[in-house]
Amino acid sequence: MDMDWDLFMRGLVCLGLVVMGGSLLVIVVVEAVLCFRRWRRRRDEAMSLEQLLAGTPDVPAPSGHEDEEEGSSPPWCIICMAAQEDGERWLELPDCGHVFHRDCVATWLRDHKNSTCPLCRASILD
Repeated sequence: MDMDWDLFMRGLVCLGLVVMGGSLLVIVVVEAVLCFRRWRRRRDEAMSLEQLLAGTPDVPAPSGHEDEEEGSSPPWCIICMAAQEDGERWLELPDCGHVFHRDCVATWLRDHKNSTCPLCRASILD
């Protein structure tokens, strides 16, 4: 009778190990697939971002607005917080129309790993 119980327990332990190993294998495969999909999506967004930046022409710097107390106030880039200067390159985002220094918005989009306007958070690549 002791032999049957030992054999049963060994079989049960082996079955448990097989189930745990199979579960671990499934988890690893699912994580690998999800990781690949995230990588591919980021790569596609990066290519789209570069296409957007390359395909969007420079726009003239936005004109200042009149302030009753201080006269003319130059516009500024919300990313770098710098006022407009002559000869700077500005880029107007296609959907929302917000305008930023070209280099500032390119850095924002690349470094923050997102595709949203820094001001209104509207999606840029959709």
